[in-house]
Amino acid sequence: MDLSKKREMNRSLLPLTVLLVLTLFLSSCGSSVQPEPIQYFKEGVKDVKLSFFQNTPPKEIYEDSDFKIAVELDNQLGYDIKEVSVAMAGDLDSRYLQLTDEEMEKRPEGSMGDGYLLGRSPTNPVGERSILEFSAHSGRLFENSERQELGFFAKASYASEVLFLDTICINPNLYDVYDSGCKVDPQKSYTGQGAPLAVTKMEQVVSPGSGAEVELRLTVKNKGKGRVKSIYVRSAKLGSSEVYCKFKGPDSRTWNVNTFDEALLICNTVLDQISSYETTFSVEMDYEYVLSSFKSISLVK
Repeated sequence: MDLSKKREMNRSLLPLTVLLVLTLFLSSCGSSVQPEPIQYFKEGVKDVKLSFFQNTPPKEIYEDSDFKIAVELDNQLGYDIKEVSVAMAGDLDSRYLQLTDEEMEKRPEGSMGDGYLLGRSPTNPVGERSILEFSAHSGRLFENSERQELGFFAKASYASEVLFLDTICINPNLYDVYDSGCKVDPQKSYTGQGAPLAVTKMEQVVSPGSGAEVELRLTVKNKGKGRVKSIYVRSAKLGSSEVYCKFKGPDSRTWNVNTFDEALLICNTVLDQISSYETTFSVEMDYEYVLSSFKSISLVK
């Protein structure tokens, strides 16, 4: 190939080379500035994890010996928990096992103070955990006994909150066939709000016409592994307006129960618009919760 043809070929390849380098540079710059997605923790069903720390106590305890019982609390909720306490129950006041601590009930030491553990959030994606230690002593077996099976519980209680929030369509005039606004969804389902207490369903009932009203019926369930002691509706809003809510049955904003699996929360308000519109609906509830974890050990000679 003569020199002139070689120069002509190099000139034709130059724009292609420049374009390729520029494309690679722009793509690398674009990928470097993409923000990482923010993880949202107030969704789904979440629980506080309560467990006995590994091998503390061990599976076998020798008679007439001192040992430790370590309990771990791990807050995996999308909310902080407060007034947290852990107590032991079961075969710990018998002739075989006794707690030797002066405090039979203990509070975890969190970063925000005693009895307070942070929940998961974008700035704290792992939540907060604490380990509580109890001292115990084993008794003696009967003379002809070689082994005794024993069991006990760690019981934790705490107070927390849960936030239900959704954007809904409301149509005060259901009979207006020419309303071209939003479309009403009379019933919606939800997977949870980042806590063991969860709103799982909402039903909307509108009384149209002059002085139209809306009734929003929320199904509230305990989806966690523990037990709900009480629920209190702290606030409810449709847009920026306060809404009155009460539980069906107790006819109150507070539900105090020994056993709770499901409740119906009914919220009513008068509508001040005549056409369909979208707005937010939010309910904040405070609740008390109890959970337990079982441990079995063997007392041996």
